[in-house]
Amino acid sequence: MRSTVLVRSWSVSWWRNERGIVLALALVVMTLLMGVGSAALFSGYTNLQTSTNLRLGTRARATAEAAVNEALYRLSRQEGKPGAIAPDLTTANWQMQILSHGTANSPTQVATIQATGDWPHAASTPPVVVRYKKDASGSVIFYDRTRNPSLFPIALPAASIPDTAHPVIQILATGLDDREAQRQILAEAVGTTAFAPPAPLSSGVNVDLNGSGFLDGVNHDHRIVINPGSGNATIYGDNATGGTDEVTDSHSGSVSKDSPDDNKNDNVSPRACGNSGDHDVANPTLLPVTAPATPYASCARLFNMQISATATTTAAWVGLQWVGDPTHAPSGNTTYNCTIAPYNHSAAAHWHGTNTGYASAVALSSGPTVIRDQPPTSSVWTRGVFTWGKNNAINIGTIPGYPSSCSSGATLVCRPAQLTPFPTFQQFLGLDDDSFQNLLDNPDTTKADINAGRPPLGFTYIQGDFTFNNATASPGTADFGLLYVTGDLTINGNQTFKGLVYVDGSLKVAGSPVILGAVMVHGSTQITAGTGNMKLLYSRRAAELGIQASHPWRILSWEDTAMGQ
Repeated sequence: MRSTVLVRSWSVSWWRNERGIVLALALVVMTLLMGVGSAALFSGYTNLQTSTNLRLGTRARATAEAAVNEALYRLSRQEGKPGAIAPDLTTANWQMQILSHGTANSPTQVATIQATGDWPHAASTPPVVVRYKKDASGSVIFYDRTRNPSLFPIALPAASIPDTAHPVIQILATGLDDREAQRQILAEAVGTTAFAPPAPLSSGVNVDLNGSGFLDGVNHDHRIVINPGSGNATIYGDNATGGTDEVTDSHSGSVSKDSPDDNKNDNVSPRACGNSGDHDVANPTLLPVTAPATPYASCARLFNMQISATATTTAAWVGLQWVGDPTHAPSGNTTYNCTIAPYNHSAAAHWHGTNTGYASAVALSSGPTVIRDQPPTSSVWTRGVFTWGKNNAINIGTIPGYPSSCSSGATLVCRPAQLTPFPTFQQFLGLDDDSFQNLLDNPDTTKADINAGRPPLGFTYIQGDFTFNNATASPGTADFGLLYVTGDLTINGNQTFKGLVYVDGSLKVAGSPVILGAVMVHGSTQITAGTGNMKLLYSRRAAELGIQASHPWRILSWEDTAMGQ
């Protein structure tokens, strides 16, 4: 009996000592649940912060990308057009800033063309910087896909730059998020065009000059005033008898003086232009910069020594300059006296210099040739094939061994390696398949537009054959375009055009068009000048400005950096 009482007493005592265990267990469970909840809450908060950071970072990155795209667009805009950015190859320190806010107060600044709402935190965003990529020595890095290595330095200013080389442009753009933390993109871009048009006329087939056309390889200034019209009257300064528009260096008689190296009668042998009294001595007021100061031997040209009636000191030919004070002739950042030895120039104001960038008149791929050349029959040369100091006084077909260099001026016809095989339009522009198709899908002007009376502006894409007639409108003298015809192009009208014309098929000219820039004909049959009176004047810059309508830029590299506040 006693033992039973003891056991019961011990059990009751034990239960009495453990009476708070449920509370303790409850507290433990509650603590665990609170920990799990806190962990879940913290995880949710972290995920929210991460997604917020990602959203803000993405927005900042999008802002920076938009700034890079704006810079590329403005690099593709034609020089002189609103919003255009044109790199300056005369200095390695060229730089341009795109301001996200405020007013551009410097020649090295431009305001953004994006809407204010598209550029968050504009007031705090650093400007976009567009500049050349340079090496440690300060030389500009150029890209040439035909070379190995493709990247190499050139010190600017340079005496010459390969036609196939393009400077690498760095674009540094910054985007800000709501906390004003930065997202920075450094993109490197380059032009894609395979090479500059090597001559006013490049052809993959024979060229038949059965007409009275005028093909001139002298490198003309792209700003020469060309007005819609017909023949000589279309271009400023172009007349056969002199006139009131020739405001400088005019002379008496019926001989035209329409160009910087226009000429006078000369019966001294040998005669550079081939005929007696054929004006084969250059205007004595046009003198070379280097000694001795012997007038240039040349032949008559069609265009005035200045680009317009008002631009009296801007030469129509690249490289020439007007010297108002010969005792202080400009030379870079300094001056010199060109009236004394070794120059001995006139003390009166005059033009001097030499044409830079001139080319042969016709560039051919291997195989084709020029036939039925038509030299002038009179002493005033208003038709024929020309370049600086040379023309077709002797039929150009008799000149042997067409050189591979079109810029040497050795002959009037050249065969550059770039034209064999003759590049397709896509290959010439250097665009990949997607970019090229996008270009064709979004032309600025179509065949339907031209048929509706609109001029070929920007990139004009014509599928199949097309004929320009007198009803076809012409662009303005300040407009530069890129015209692409997949079939045959026939010109029966008197159109004017500045830029580049590329024809997949053949070219037939029976009208009197004036083209400043270059024409490239891949060719299915020969080019025929026919009975036309085409004026085709080489202007490398006008051709390049036309090519810009295709937006020929590509990204070489892209570096994306997130930067904390």
